[in-house]
Amino acid sequence: MYCAFQIKPMLNRMFFYRLITVISLIIALHTSCTDAVKSYYEKMYAPEMYVGSGYKLHEPDLSFRLPQTLAEISGLSCVNDTHLIAVQDEYGILYVINIENGNIERELKFGKKGDYEGVEFVDGKVYVLKSNGSVFRFKYPAASAEEMKVKKIETTLSNKNDVEGLGYDPVTHSLLFACKADGNLGEDKRKGRSVFAYDLEKKILRKKPQYVVSINKIKEFASENDIELPKNVEFRPSAIAVHPLTNRIYLLAHTGKSLVVLDREGDIVEYYRLNPNIFRQPEGICFSSDGTLYISNEGRGQPANILKFAYSG
Repeated sequence: MYCAFQIKPMLNRMFFYRLITVISLIIALHTSCTDAVKSYYEKMYAPEMYVGSGYKLHEPDLSFRLPQTLAEISGLSCVNDTHLIAVQDEYGILYVINIENGNIERELKFGKKGDYEGVEFVDGKVYVLKSNGSVFRFKYPAASAEEMKVKKIETTLSNKNDVEGLGYDPVTHSLLFACKADGNLGEDKRKGRSVFAYDLEKKILRKKPQYVVSINKIKEFASENDIELPKNVEFRPSAIAVHPLTNRIYLLAHTGKSLVVLDREGDIVEYYRLNPNIFRQPEGICFSSDGTLYISNEGRGQPANILKFAYSG
C-alpha cells in the first residue's frame, strides 16, 4: 500500500513535467513560425519594394471603412475631386461616396440583381460592367430613375471571359475591359489575360485585345529587374485604370495579389506585390485628377474599405 501511494504522485509529477515540456515546445515552435512569417512579409513587402512607384503601397495615407451594404464592393471610379462612385457585385445600385470621409451620400438604383464588377464615369455618363461583358450606361448626376435613362449595351464578350475590370482610356476615348479568365474572342487565341477596348465613338468592341499580360511576361520582367516572385505566380486582373498624368495602364489583381503597370505599347514597366494584410481582396482601382490612387477591398469577414495613396510623382 505504501509503495502504491508513493508511485502515484511520482507518475503525476512525471506527467506534469512532460506536459510542461510539450507546451514549451509548442510555444517555441509557434514563436519560431511567427518570426519566420514576419521575416518573410518584411522581405516580400518592404518599403523599398515600392520605390519608384510614386505611392507608398506599404502604407496607405487613409483608410475608409465601408458599411455592410458595400461588403462586396467590386468597382470604383472617381467622378471629381469630391466624390467617388462604386458598385457591388450583387445589386444594381450605384453608391456615391464622399472622397474626404468615405461616407455614402446617395444610392441610385439602375438595374436588377446581377454580377456587377466594374464602374466608370465618362463625360457625364456612368458605365457599369457585368461579368458577362454587358454594360449599363446612364446619365449622372440624375435627380430620378427616369432622368438616368438607363441603356444596356451588349458586347461580344461573355461569361467565359469573366470580365471584372472596367476603365477609361482618354487617349483613345475607349472603355477598357479586363478579363479575369479566358482572354479570347472567337478563333483568335491568346496566352494570358486580355484587355479589350470598346470605342465610345464607333460604339464597337475591338476584336483584337488592346493589351495582353501573361505569366511569362511577368516572370521575364521580374527576372530582368531582380524582383522576387512567389513560388506559384498567378495573375487574374480584377480592376483596371489609366493614370491621369502618365497615361500608363494599371492592372490590379486579387488573385495573385499584385499590381501590374503597362506602357502605351503594352509592355510591363512596373510590377508590385501587394501585402495581403493591407489588400485583403482588392477589387477596385481609380485615380483622382492629381494622381491620388484609390483601391477598394472586399470585406472577407471584415468591413470592406477604400485605401487612399497620395501621389509623389
